[in-house]
Amino acid sequence: MKREFTSSKFLFDTIGKKIATFEEQEEALSIAYLILEKLFGINKTDIVIDKKIEYLAVTKEAMDEILRRLTKKEPIQYILGEADFFGRKFIVDENVLIPRQETEELVDLIKTDNGRSNLKILDIGTGSGCIPITLALEMNEAKVFSVDIDENCLALADRNAKRNNATVQFFQTDILKEDFPIVALDIVVSNPPYVRQSEKLVMRKKVLEYEPHLALFVADEEPLVFYKTIAKKAAKHLKKEGKLYFEINEGLGEGVKALMESEGFIGVEIVKDLNGKDRIVWGVKH
Repeated sequence: MKREFTSSKFLFDTIGKKIATFEEQEEALSIAYLILEKLFGINKTDIVIDKKIEYLAVTKEAMDEILRRLTKKEPIQYILGEADFFGRKFIVDENVLIPRQETEELVDLIKTDNGRSNLKILDIGTGSGCIPITLALEMNEAKVFSVDIDENCLALADRNAKRNNATVQFFQTDILKEDFPIVALDIVVSNPPYVRQSEKLVMRKKVLEYEPHLALFVADEEPLVFYKTIAKKAAKHLKKEGKLYFEINEGLGEGVKALMESEGFIGVEIVKDLNGKDRIVWGVKH
């Protein structure tokens, strides 16, 4: 059978144009690249130099199926089964949130602010495991632990730890009802559910219909429930001058700052993300 090859640049442009009929242009090109990377193992440089790629019938069928699912607004990360985070690949499925740039900024802040070795870190609400795994790999010999209420998330996070050769201990814990499984901590970090139920009305379809609501939403009447519980327990189990870091809903910055200060944290700071929105609150145990 004759082997058929095609232009990677032509294929990239063709796929990008198809996706651009139902996505913004920049997003369409980003998705097109992820598809070619997954199906053909090529990178952006390969596309620029127009590397020739073998285009089999089975590959065309896979691509057609991807495009079909994209038209239904299913996130490309769930379709491909993986997402990029801090330069690494993480397995994702419908049980976990897709890792986002704002969370990369949270991890980068923790890494930048804490250069000491052997820090003891607890992540709360692990999801895909992207936060604790990245901290375990990026920090200087850190001892990293992580909890989640969902056993499916924990199983996936453990797979991601093995995939990325990271050492993280995972625990199944309902943080609203149970205490931390690890004490005498240097850092506590959490990206808890923080989208208010009323905000569903303005959310994108691909988030609302596909990402897990358990990891997204809190009741309108109690939007700070996770922050309040975690801050109280962190105040008890952090060492003196230990640090607490939260990713937040942009509308909750002042509320999270106030409750952290009420638990005795000092130097509490609200940090904006790259889009200029309040996204991180952190402070030091007095």
